[in-house]
Amino acid sequence: MCVMHLLLNLSTSFASPTFTDTSQVMRRFDYESGLSQVTIMALTEDQLGYIWIGTQAGLNRFDGHEFKQFTSKQQNASELAGSFVTGLCHSGETVWVATSTGLSAYHTVTGRFQSFLKDNYQAITSDRVKTLNCNGNFISVTTENHEFYLIDKVTFETKSVNLEGRFPSHAIAYNNQVYYVTESGFMVYHMQSKRNAVLLAGEFKYLALRGERVFLITKDNKLLSYDTLYERTLWEIEVGTGMGLELNNLHISTDRLFVGSNYGVYLYDLNGNFKKHWFKHEGQGLGLQDNSIMSVLVDSNQDLWFGTETGGLHFISQLSENFGHVSEFNYPHSPLPEPDIRNFALDRFDRLWLATSSGLYFFDSTGFKQAHHVFSELSVVENAFITKLFIRGEYMWIATRGLGVYRFRLKGGELLNIIPDVGKGPELSFNDIIEFQGRVLVSSRTMGLLFFNEVTSKLEPFLTLENAPSHVSSLLVQGNSLIFGSIGDGLFKYEEGKLSQITIADSLASDIVFMLQEDSFGRIWAGSETGISVIDSNFSVVKVIKKADGLANSAIWALLYDQQDHVWFGTSGGLSRINIHDFKIDNFLPVDGVQGNEFNYNASWLSPDGRVFIGGSNGFNQFHPEQIKISPIIRPLLISNIELLGRTLHPSINKELKLAPELTAFLELEYDQDIVSLHYSSLDYGSEGLRFYYRIIGLSEQWLKLADGVRQINLLKLNPGSYQVQAYTINRFNQTSPIHHFDIQINAPWWWSKYTKAIYFLVATMLLVFWFRLRQQRFQQVVNDNKTMNELQERLELSLWASQDEMWDWHIDTDKIYRHCVKPRIEYGDCQSEMSVHDAVQFIHPKDYIGWEEKLEACLEGEQDTYEIAIRVKTIDEKWTWVLERGKVVSRDSHGKVQRLAGSLKDIAELKAHQNALQLLNEDLEIKVAVRTDELYQKNQKLEQAMIELKRTQQELIESEKMASLGNVVAGIAHEINTPLGISITAISYNQESLKQVSTKLQNQTLKQSDLEQSIEEQQEGYLLMSRNLDRAKELISNFKQVAVDHSSEVQREINVKCYVEDVFKSLSPLANGKHIMLEIEGDENILVDTYPGALYQILTNLYNNSILHGFEGLDKGCVSVIVQNLEGFWTLIYKDDGVGMGESSLQTMFDPFVTTKRSQGGCGLGMHIVYNLVTQLLKGEISAWSKPGKGLEVKLKVPMRHAGKSN
Repeated sequence: MCVMHLLLNLSTSFASPTFTDTSQVMRRFDYESGLSQVTIMALTEDQLGYIWIGTQAGLNRFDGHEFKQFTSKQQNASELAGSFVTGLCHSGETVWVATSTGLSAYHTVTGRFQSFLKDNYQAITSDRVKTLNCNGNFISVTTENHEFYLIDKVTFETKSVNLEGRFPSHAIAYNNQVYYVTESGFMVYHMQSKRNAVLLAGEFKYLALRGERVFLITKDNKLLSYDTLYERTLWEIEVGTGMGLELNNLHISTDRLFVGSNYGVYLYDLNGNFKKHWFKHEGQGLGLQDNSIMSVLVDSNQDLWFGTETGGLHFISQLSENFGHVSEFNYPHSPLPEPDIRNFALDRFDRLWLATSSGLYFFDSTGFKQAHHVFSELSVVENAFITKLFIRGEYMWIATRGLGVYRFRLKGGELLNIIPDVGKGPELSFNDIIEFQGRVLVSSRTMGLLFFNEVTSKLEPFLTLENAPSHVSSLLVQGNSLIFGSIGDGLFKYEEGKLSQITIADSLASDIVFMLQEDSFGRIWAGSETGISVIDSNFSVVKVIKKADGLANSAIWALLYDQQDHVWFGTSGGLSRINIHDFKIDNFLPVDGVQGNEFNYNASWLSPDGRVFIGGSNGFNQFHPEQIKISPIIRPLLISNIELLGRTLHPSINKELKLAPELTAFLELEYDQDIVSLHYSSLDYGSEGLRFYYRIIGLSEQWLKLADGVRQINLLKLNPGSYQVQAYTINRFNQTSPIHHFDIQINAPWWWSKYTKAIYFLVATMLLVFWFRLRQQRFQQVVNDNKTMNELQERLELSLWASQDEMWDWHIDTDKIYRHCVKPRIEYGDCQSEMSVHDAVQFIHPKDYIGWEEKLEACLEGEQDTYEIAIRVKTIDEKWTWVLERGKVVSRDSHGKVQRLAGSLKDIAELKAHQNALQLLNEDLEIKVAVRTDELYQKNQKLEQAMIELKRTQQELIESEKMASLGNVVAGIAHEINTPLGISITAISYNQESLKQVSTKLQNQTLKQSDLEQSIEEQQEGYLLMSRNLDRAKELISNFKQVAVDHSSEVQREINVKCYVEDVFKSLSPLANGKHIMLEIEGDENILVDTYPGALYQILTNLYNNSILHGFEGLDKGCVSVIVQNLEGFWTLIYKDDGVGMGESSLQTMFDPFVTTKRSQGGCGLGMHIVYNLVTQLLKGEISAWSKPGKGLEVKLKVPMRHAGKSN
């Protein structure tokens, strides 16, 4: 598809849009980032890769993660000389720091400062350093009193040099020459001949040197280049065209010259050719925030650093210069009003059309234009959500969401709106447009895949197959096949009338397929919300790539193959690219210049000149993919800080840390110094997405990942021994840094030294000898124990003789039972010392033989290992006697089969006689228990009758309480009705009197018209008064009738809870007893439930009466609020008053029956108990209460929601 699209565009246009104004994406650091101050006076980079920042309020060092601030101590030769930094430069292993109170050198190897002060060096006449330079073999220093001195980089010896001319400054020593500027011009001092000379007359305010070339800024803000070898001016140019432009400084990097000014940074090559201008764009939050540039630095990665006067430090990744971000802040004279880009298209008139979520625009190399301002026919899509633009011949096709599809003639302006006859809304939302086999195809959200019928000018179904999806997303032509994605049905391939489908069951990443692209190998790349699927020519998934594999994010919205080596992905976490050969993944973030973290569906396009266009919510990027190069070098990890037992280690000769932490590879500690923290720095200044891994050899071989944002490894309670901490990082380009090794030796305590170990060996040897001696004694003990065992055996035989028990041992394999007894009592017949199990029938009672045989069989079958049974056996004198036989399995073979049983026979004849006697006693006892049980039954019957009476009495009390509450309401209602009725009677009486007067005057013929009019007016007022008061009485009676019916019945009906609560409280107003009670009823107006209104009335009456009698006791006024809510299948009612409240003990017994504090005043204590029963039993709900003294009472009801028509 990409190839065809490219060829189509080439056939219609030979030019591509060129954007001269692109966004300058920068990363800004200020106070909140950790800088000591935002006026950046100087910048430099040391040999380790740290960025040093000099401000007016301190020296800072940045490691890509955080700023380290250095504290100054003036007039101290071993500390930083001052905090107002005027210059920085780096030479070898030393960072030189110029301040307003002295010059300092930071030795990166030892991590210590050395200051050069006038009190310590004769060559130094002033500590106020103006300029500093590290070129050549010397450090060149110019002071505020216009003196100049040199410091040898090797020996650190100082040397004063007398420069001629007034106010010499910006002196630089190079090749035995000192170049500087004075009032007279640009001069040179020859150190060998000690001769001064003017090289170029004029007024100059800044000097920079590179090799044999000097670059100068003149007083009138011109820039010139001077060749010191041939002593000639190479070129002189005007910088910028703005009024009031002031050039501040210069920075030379390889073949580039950066000019800092009060209007941003200008970039020139060394031949004076202008290349670029960085300046503040109003409204662009990611760009330069201050035009006044105080310092510029190009670091070893070729990234840019700008120090400003008030805007802090700005970092520009080299990638951001190549990504070409265009947003609404570019082309200020003709900007892009809507930056939410959805698609691109290029017509043959070299116009780049942009589809957005709010209209159609085009770019014509001078700026952006709204399409409807140029083509009035396109006013219908002025605010349309446009999803796709497709140019075919002289027509541009426009797909929208909600407005259908449009076909616009680019030259004539003719517009055709193609709307299927299905209404509006989602049915008119379309996703993609392509040409397939001579027909224009359109994918839709609800109508599947459609084609444009040239005859009828309508969209008609393209596929009529059963499994064709209704929601089609992206379309791709591959030879004679059509590949298209769907939302929920996977990926489809249409070829020769057949439709093939693959889903997650076929290893597809997701059944939701957003975008499709084909690479040069003929593979299909399908983007979804969960990752990328790669499909081969056999329409089989060969690879799935997700976030866990290195993608910035798994949600893929934009997808494009650049016809080179990469597929580009616009995701929900930034921009990614994958190499089609080895599947290596690179991720790019806003700090790299991409438009944002979020990209839009379908917003990708490859221009004829090979540029990638990809858009999102903040504009779009346009770039040549071959220019997006990632440095193969990744900086090694460094340890920037080491903490021991919670304190930071500083380099010192006599302490644990001899060198700077960055150069320390070994740490030797004592046994009690067993808590160490290592802080790592990656020196990756685009460090978003950096992952840290580590392991500790000596503790574990397993690699562990530090949490995101964490770069500190803590070693706690290390045992004495040797350890090696290994760590590395993986950046967002999936590049792995070299492994950093750090060795730690924990010395053993004195009691574990080699001498103490020798003592421990001797002690162990003595203990071993002692152990052998104990073993010998143990052997003698065994001999003695055997002798004791023989004695015990003899005692056992005597015991058997005394107890007359018999022992037996059955060897099952030989079926031999061996007996042993001292004095035989059982008649075994012919069997004496040996017998078989079958001989048992001779001496076991026939009635007991079966039971004995079952017990024995259970042991043989493995059901049990022991048995015990009482049996009768025949004695020698031919009598039956009771014995207790016990048997136990002694051994089994490997299959669990019993090999040997052993047991004994015990005479229990006397015990059996006692058991018989006990049996008779138990039978007698059972008769007595039966008699006693009958007596208890009779008593229980009486108790149950008493309980029934008690419950009935309790119910009568509850009904009495209900009627009492209703009686109070009736009394109140009667009082309320009495007032309007009395007023009505008075008004009737007055009207009758008025009529009587009129009648009298009429009879007397003295009636005047004015008297009649006055009488009519007075009677009208009376009737109006009667009408209002009778309406009031009607309303009171109506409310009372409803609540009275509800109160007196338990009929279930549908009510509006909030309205019903309002009606109830209108009827309860007389219960206030003269108190000023304010009612607040709030909640959902639309809660309709099928419930028992009488129960709800009783609940509210009891709660309100409780507040009047108890809550507002002793108070003249109060507030009662009721809140009604609908909560997930329940309706809740929260009743609150601001009365006196109650204590914890009263709250716990609040719902118990017969609990009251007004018993002496007639209270029965059932009011809240009735409320509890009505809520939990009748309404099947829950009730809870909260109160504290002085805090009022809150009662919450939670009742299941029931609607009319549903069974209870």
